Amino acid sequence: MGSWLERLNDHGLPLNLATHAGHNTLRAAAGAWEADLSATEASAVSAHLAEALKAGALGLSTGLIYAPGCFAGTAEIIGLARQVRAPKAKAKGL
Repeated sequence: MGSWLERLNDHGLPLNLATHAGHNTLRAAAGAWEADLSATEASAVSAHLAEALKAGALGLSTGLIYAPGCFAGTAEIIGLARQVRAPKAKAKGL
């Protein structure tokens, strides 16, 4: 995500842009196509999300009717949502 945002900035994008990290993209990047994430896959998804947030993503988007996100359990989504919230909560003193 960081290199993509840098490319947009380098080309002088004439508008404001706000982007989110896509849950399906995070899972696909981690090779997580199965229903339950392995520990390695979960770690990779979390690392990819952290990287996207650091690069400037504002949050997480889900498309839970599409693969591979449709295989995600509630705990996975809650965990990622907490990861998104953590830096914002810390900044606000929560």
